[in-house]
Amino acid sequence: MQLYNIFFMLNNLNVRHNNVNEKDKKYKAYTAHMNDEELEKWYDELYQMILLAILELEQIYRNRLVDELKSHY
Repeated sequence: MQLYNIFFMLNNLNVRHNNVNEKDKKYKAYTAHMNDEELEKWYDELYQMILLAILELEQIYRNRLVDELKSHY
């Protein structure tokens, strides 16, 4: 679910697409009417979510290393 939220935010908060120009096909009225402070708050949340996703993926690798270590005991 977390990755879906990250992709949603990337696609709808004026990061990957122009979501604030009414003439653009990816226009999102809600995003276009956010003030800079609110948009920045969402960018901060997105940044934290991306960092957490990266750490979770790295943890899979770490767990495999620990499992390998355990196999020797």
